Amino acid sequence: MLIISVIISGLILSSLFWIQPIQQGVNPYQLLAYNIDVRDANQTKLDPFYTIFFANYEAKAPQDEKDEVVRLLTSEVQRLHPYADRHHDFLDANSQNIHNLKMLNAALGSAQWLAIDDVFYDLLSEAKLMTKLTGGAFNMFIGSISDYWDALLDNPDYPFEYLELDPAFQPLQRRRLEHLLQFVPLTPQAVDQTLELKIENEQAFAKFNAYQGAAIGELKITLGGIAKGFANDVMVDALENQGYTRGYISNGTSSIATLGNRYGNTPYRWQVTSPHPSAEYAFSIEKAGRHSLSTSGAYNGFLMPFGSGHILRHHIIDPQTGYPSKPAIELNVISETYPSGRLDALSTAMMTMTKSEAIALRSEIIGQGYDLEMAWVEVNHHRVEVYYSQGYESFILKDPNVKYHPL
Repeated sequence: MLIISVIISGLILSSLFWIQPIQQGVNPYQLLAYNIDVRDANQTKLDPFYTIFFANYEAKAPQDEKDEVVRLLTSEVQRLHPYADRHHDFLDANSQNIHNLKMLNAALGSAQWLAIDDVFYDLLSEAKLMTKLTGGAFNMFIGSISDYWDALLDNPDYPFEYLELDPAFQPLQRRRLEHLLQFVPLTPQAVDQTLELKIENEQAFAKFNAYQGAAIGELKITLGGIAKGFANDVMVDALENQGYTRGYISNGTSSIATLGNRYGNTPYRWQVTSPHPSAEYAFSIEKAGRHSLSTSGAYNGFLMPFGSGHILRHHIIDPQTGYPSKPAIELNVISETYPSGRLDALSTAMMTMTKSEAIALRSEIIGQGYDLEMAWVEVNHHRVEVYYSQGYESFILKDPNVKYHPL
C-alpha cells in the first residue's frame, strides 16, 4: 500500500506547469526576461521569486521595444524580489542592507519601528488586508508552520517513516505543531495588533509584535502566497505606463497577467493542468483582453495512508488547523479588475475554505465593484471533478474525461 501511495503521489502531484498557454497556429510570441539574475548580499544567485519568471511578448514588436521590456522587467524583478525574501540578506546600490522580510522577522518583539521602502509597505499592507478579508484563511503569519511542513515534506524518509514523523500519528510532533499554531493571529484585531504599519514624514515603518508572547522563530511572516501576484501588478503597471502591451507575464506559471489583447485580437487560451492521469487537462480558459489569473495547487506532496483511505500532505496550510488543506488539489481564480496580488492570496485562501464560504467571499468582492470567478479541481474516485462559479461558463472549455459542476 505504501509503495502504491508513493507512486500515485508522484503521478498526481509532479506537474510543474499549473497554467500554460495553448498554441493557436503559429506562435507569435517570443520569450523575454527569462532567468533574470537576482543575487543576495553574498552574491548567491537566486531564482526570481523562487520560481520560474518570464514574459511572452510579440515577436514582431520593434527590437528596441523588446529590449526596453527586458530592461524594465529586469530592473523591477531585482528591485522587488528582496522585499518578500525571508531567507536572505540583500544590499542596495549604496551597499546598505535592504530592510526586507528577513529583517522584519528578526525584529519580532523588539518594539522597534523598522524603516521600510514604500513598495514593501504596500506589499505588507496588501497581505494584511487579505489576511483580514479572508478571515485568516490566507494568513501572512504562518511562516513557522510552513517551515515545519516544508522540513517534513523535504525529508526523504517521510514517505517511509510517516508513522514516526507525521503529527497525526506522533504525539510529540503534534504538540510541537499545536505549540506553533497558538501564535498565528486569525482575527482582524489580532492581525492589527501583531503587525503595525505607519507613515511619518513620508517615511514608511513596520513593527512586528510578539503575538501571544511568541519568541523569535515561533512566529514568522511569509509572503509566498501574495508576493508573485503583487510583483505582477507592479510590473504590469510599469509596462502599461510605457505603452508596452503586447504580451503577458508568467510568474511561476501559477500567477499570470496579460498586458492587453492577444496577438490578432484573438482570445488567450489557457490550459489548467489535470492532477490525475485520467484526464489530459482539468479545463481550459478562453478569454480576451486584459485579465489576471492565479492557480494554487497541492503539488510536491505525499499521499499518506490514513485509516481506510489517504490524506494528501502538501505545502498549502490551513491556518485554522495547522495541517495541509483538503480536499481541493487545485484552485483557479480569474478577474479582469481584481489585483493579481489579491488573486494570488485568494487562490491560497480558498484552498482552505468550504465552497459556500468562498462563494460568499466572492459576493463580497463583487459588491466592492470587482469581477471574480473561481474553480476547484478535485480527484474523487479516481476521476477529476471541477466545481466552478457560474461566470466561468462563458469562457471555460471542458475535457470529456472530467466531470463538471457549476455552482
